[in-house]
Amino acid sequence: MKPIPKALVCGVAAMLAAAVAGEAMRAKKSRGGAGKSAEAVVAAGGGARSVAALSSVILGGFRGVAADLLWLRAGRLQEERRFVELVQLSEWITALEPESPEVWSFHAWNLAYNVTVLLGRPDDRWRWVENAVALLRDSGVAMNPDSPEIKRELAWLFLHKIGTDSDSAAGFYRTSWAREIAGWLEPDGSAPPVLSMQAGELASALKMDAAFMRRLEARFGKIDWRMPEASTLYWGALALEDATTSRERLSCRRMVYSALLSMIRHHGLLKGDAADENWQFGAEPNFALLDAAGEYLEETMREHSFGGVRHAYIGWLHDAILIRLAQGETAAAGILYGKLVSFFAQRGVSDVPPLSSLADAPDGLFTELLDRAGIH
Repeated sequence: MKPIPKALVCGVAAMLAAAVAGEAMRAKKSRGGAGKSAEAVVAAGGGARSVAALSSVILGGFRGVAADLLWLRAGRLQEERRFVELVQLSEWITALEPESPEVWSFHAWNLAYNVTVLLGRPDDRWRWVENAVALLRDSGVAMNPDSPEIKRELAWLFLHKIGTDSDSAAGFYRTSWAREIAGWLEPDGSAPPVLSMQAGELASALKMDAAFMRRLEARFGKIDWRMPEASTLYWGALALEDATTSRERLSCRRMVYSALLSMIRHHGLLKGDAADENWQFGAEPNFALLDAAGEYLEETMREHSFGGVRHAYIGWLHDAILIRLAQGETAAAGILYGKLVSFFAQRGVSDVPPLSSLADAPDGLFTELLDRAGIH
C-alpha cells in the first residue's frame, strides 16, 4: 500500500477538528459556559448530527474522498496497532459517514477490544468498554434509529465482551454494569413501572424503554435486567423489529436466543446485593426462561434453515430434559425427550441415548448425531 499523503490527511483532520471544536464551543455557550470536551460533544447524538452537517458544508463534494482517505489511514493504524490514534481518526470517520453502520461498528470494536488490551487496570478497561457501548447506544442508534445493524452490534458487545470471560477483566465489567443499571430497576432486577420516575431516568441514561422491557418479560418470563445478557436480549429484540432481510433477521434472532440460553445456563439471576460496597458479581441460572426459549428456537427454525439454530435447539433440548429431571418433572422431561428422538428420526438417525442414560452421554455425541443428520 502506498503511503497516504500526509498533507491530505492533515487537511481533512484540520477541517473536521474545526467542526468539532466549533460545535463544542456552541454547546458550551448554550449552557452558560459549562462546556464538555469535543469528544463528549461528538458522542452525543445531537452533537454528532451537527458535526456531520458541518462536515458536509465544509467539505462539500470532497466529503467522500476525505472519508476514503481516512479509512485508508485507519487501516494503516490498525495494522501498526496504534489504537489510541485510531480512536480520534474513527471519530472523524463517524462524522463524515454517520449513516454507515460499519463505521459505528468499527469505532466501537476498536474502543472495546483494541484499546482495552493496552491497559492493565480493570477500571481503566471498563471506561473504554463503556465508551463503546455509549457510542453505539447514544450516537449510533440516535442517528440511525431504524438501523438493525447498530443495535445488533450493541447486543453483541453485551453478550461477548461483558457476558463472557474472553477478557480477563470481564468479572469487573459485569460487576460495574449490574451496579450501574440496578438503581433504575425493581429490587429483583425486573423492569420499573412504565410511567415511573425510574423508567424516565432509565430511558434518559441508558436509552432503554421500560414498556419494551415489560413486553419482553411478558413473552419470555422473569428477566433480571442486571445481567449483561438481558441487554443483549433487549437490543437484539429491538433490532429484529427493524430487520427486513432474512439474513439480518436471522442475525438478530441469534442474539435473542443466545441471550436466553446464556441466562438459562449461567447469568440468569443476580446473587447478592449489588449495592453492597464489597459485592462482586455472582449469578445463577434462570430456569423461568426455559420453555419460552424453546418456543423461540422452534419459531426461528420455522423461519430459517440455518444449521446453527438446530445445533442450539438440540443443546437446549438436552439441557431442558436434564433440568426437568432434576426438578422431578419426569412427565415434562419425557415430552422433551420425545421431541429429541423425533428430531433425529425425521433425519434418519435412530440411536439417541435412552432417557435414563442421557445425563451420561459423552461430550460431542450430539454434534456427531447432527453431522450424521446432515446438519452442519
